[in-house]
Amino acid sequence: MRAAQLSAINQDSDCPWPLDWQRHHRVLADLVDADGSLPEIQPGVLMDGDDIGKLLQQQKQPGTWARLLPEQQERLTKLGVQPTQAPSPALPATGRTAKDPSKAQQACQRGLEALAQWVAREGPERGCHAGATAAFTCGGTVWNR
Repeated sequence: MRAAQLSAINQDSDCPWPLDWQRHHRVLADLVDADGSLPEIQPGVLMDGDDIGKLLQQQKQPGTWARLLPEQQERLTKLGVQPTQAPSPALPATGRTAKDPSKAQQACQRGLEALAQWVAREGPERGCHAGATAAFTCGGTVWNR
């Protein structure tokens, strides 16, 4: 009986999704009510101690969007929130082209260039101890390692 009374007052009183999600949605809906549309909200924007920008960014992720209930998707769509497009199938999942080196490959290349500079400067017979540091240039950047 009480649940029916609460539902008559507020249809969201017994929603099937987490209350935190409902609270965040309510904040976004209030922004739409105040401004007529949802403003651009970057991660780091706090409302009542919650990072609304981060939440909004997460909700737009295709994987997160797919896990939302249809009613949640509908509510976000009414606020003007749409999922971001998945990467084009022409690109690898990393978002890089096949010719772009990964961060690990770039770091390895810097290490090889540093080693080549060390050998050129010190000679191939001279070893280095574990705590040795040297300045070297890689990709136009001077590194002290």
